[in-house]
Amino acid sequence: MKTPRTRELLIVVTVAATVSFIAPAIFGQETKTAKVEPLSARPLVTSQADGWRTIQFETTQVTAPDVAVTPDGEWLIFTMLGKLFRLSVKGGEAEQLTFGPYFDANPVVSPDGKQVVFDSDRDGSAGNIFLLDLATREIK
Repeated sequence: MKTPRTRELLIVVTVAATVSFIAPAIFGQETKTAKVEPLSARPLVTSQADGWRTIQFETTQVTAPDVAVTPDGEWLIFTMLGKLFRLSVKGGEAEQLTFGPYFDANPVVSPDGKQVVFDSDRDGSAGNIFLLDLATREIK
């Protein structure tokens, strides 16, 4: 059931080694963090300002992502938690490309590498095709 005012979940992803269970934090319950592989000293961080909640966590793995490679071979576009992210093939910090209470999937990069086509429920459908301009972040 949708409420009149939908709050977004902003997820900041840093490639490292902690996997966190974020559902309790979203629903205002106690936050729990599960540690895997090398133990990380960086805990789950949550904050709330202006009606927005930010949850930061670190991970080295994503289960069954949709992955596309840019034509120049420099970037990976992948899905995690229903959002699109961009990550250098050299590694580092992933950049979140899509936001909002939507489920985005199946990215495909244009031949010139400037746009990403993906399917999403952002128009209220079960899934239509949308176009993300990587320079402006505009979605059509």
